[in-house]
Amino acid sequence: MPPHKFQTYTVRDLERFSSVYLSERFGPDIPLPVDVELLVEKSEGIDLDY
Repeated sequence: MPPHKFQTYTVRDLERFSSVYLSERFGPDIPLPVDVELLVEKSEGIDLDY
């Protein structure tokens, strides 16, 4: 089997990365799992039509 060519992450790592990104982009009040409607409300120029 060939050695891993890609970086691997744990679920905890991915949750931490996403929390940091969301906090920087949308503010500290974005919970995980992500509430898509809340992200749309906080974003400019996006309309959610369902």
